[in-house]
Amino acid sequence: MLQSIKPFIVTVMSTKGGVTKSTNVANIGAFCADHSIKTLMIDTDVQATLSSYYHIEDSAPFGLYEFFTRPDLPLNEIISRTEFSNLDLIQSNDPLDKLSTVLTSTPGGILKFNQLVKKIDGYDLIIVDTRGTRGITVDMTVLASDLILSPLRPELVSAREFMRATLGIYKNLNIFTDYGTLI
Repeated sequence: MLQSIKPFIVTVMSTKGGVTKSTNVANIGAFCADHSIKTLMIDTDVQATLSSYYHIEDSAPFGLYEFFTRPDLPLNEIISRTEFSNLDLIQSNDPLDKLSTVLTSTPGGILKFNQLVKKIDGYDLIIVDTRGTRGITVDMTVLASDLILSPLRPELVSAREFMRATLGIYKNLNIFTDYGTLI
């Protein structure tokens, strides 16, 4: 019997908008898929920029919101297939940001992504696109990730934002190391 291998999870995050988070996810995803790495991209940004990058060959009827609120749904009803083999997407479908309210009001909501992403199999790599701000949806993806990429523009304002807010997220989430989560 073959043992299922856990996918490697990468989150691209920054508390600053407009620093190419979605572009990085789209390009890294395509590069990996082109090199036969079965890749799932997850768009957690309410602006849904990543969801518009690629032509969707087979659009799932549901997306990110239902991934969290209806865990009973089969993944093939949540994961959309792009035009490229080895490259799939969970589309952002929450323009009013209802998911943040749901997660904030749910006990352990910040850990929900970590629990749900463990149920996804058949992928070598999961790449998560986040919004350019602080919040529970960014925090939950950071906690579930094996690697965090944080792009920033070569300018003083971006560097200061990175030092203040992005690194601040790591410090705030450090309490989870008491529960076995590595930050």
